[in-house]
Amino acid sequence: YACNRVEQLVSRTDFTDKAQREQVKKEFESLIAMLEGHAKYEDASLHSLLEKKGSRAHHAIEKDHEAMEKQISNLRVMLAAVEHTMNYDEQVE
Repeated sequence: YACNRVEQLVSRTDFTDKAQREQVKKEFESLIAMLEGHAKYEDASLHSLLEKKGSRAHHAIEKDHEAMEKQISNLRVMLAAVEHTMNYDEQVE
């Protein structure tokens, strides 16, 4: 639900409007904090339990977390580029 809500916000945002960009940034960072907190909890608590039970599922989860971190990093770079550019075409893309 949280991801979908931010996605909908982004789709209707006028990135040439500073207040709307700031709202997207705020909601995005809130979503990222929740996702990173969830991943840290899994890493700290669940992975060792799965490993003790003989499960290998935690390996796939770790790969998912690594992929998520890369995606978050890329999204932060794109958001910063839109936020700091003065070029209208880059803000609209």
